[in-house]
Amino acid sequence: NYADDVMYVGRSMSAVNPPQSNGVLERSSMDMEEVDVFFPRPHALAVTPGGEYVFSASLAENRMIVLDQGSGDGTFHEFDGDINTLVQFAIAPDGQTAIVGGELTNKLFFMDLSNLPEVSVRSEIEVGSRPWHPIFAADGRHAYFGNKGANTVTVVDTQTGQVAATIAGEGMAQPHGSAISADGRFVYISQQNTGSGGMDMSSMGGMSHSHNGHVVVIDTATNEIAKVIEVGVMPSGVGSRGVSR
Repeated sequence: NYADDVMYVGRSMSAVNPPQSNGVLERSSMDMEEVDVFFPRPHALAVTPGGEYVFSASLAENRMIVLDQGSGDGTFHEFDGDINTLVQFAIAPDGQTAIVGGELTNKLFFMDLSNLPEVSVRSEIEVGSRPWHPIFAADGRHAYFGNKGANTVTVVDTQTGQVAATIAGEGMAQPHGSAISADGRFVYISQQNTGSGGMDMSSMGGMSHSHNGHVVVIDTATNEIAKVIEVGVMPSGVGSRGVSR
């Protein structure tokens, strides 16, 4: 939460039967208390731009909760259909829209936030296999996320609610985290490249470690890969001093 001395923590995807709660930390002291969310495996997590509300969603059920930070009350929302396994939220800079991807259904959901704490699904679209961590551009016009099972990155036009581009190519190997530069020129997508379930890019020139990860740099003007940077093993979350919520 940028507005207060507070940080929120979800549960790892690899945690076996974790508590049905999230952590709330005082950043200055790192003291933590747990807040119940009443559903299994809470993972997806986001805070509205003003810090008034926190979103949390379940990996195991089609449920999310909107937590009012002023009152402590929670409002639940349920998604229809098959279990999605909601991976992560991104909230538009104007705070009116959120997006979240379903790992098992390969769908991206557009959520209306105009009547918080109530939320509703405005629309949904089919995207690549296993949509992962999304991020909005600073102007909110486009959103970007990796498709972990397809080794691609999807660009979404948020005005039309449709896929604007699908990016594939060198360095794409289990895309995970996403970040955008402060000037909006580049998007950075971490690539885990574990050699299981994704493309093993160890044959790339100069790559000496068979499972080193990468960061793929995408030029937002052309939606083309500008650079591939080798990093350490299993890169996951990534951030920048640009738009990160």
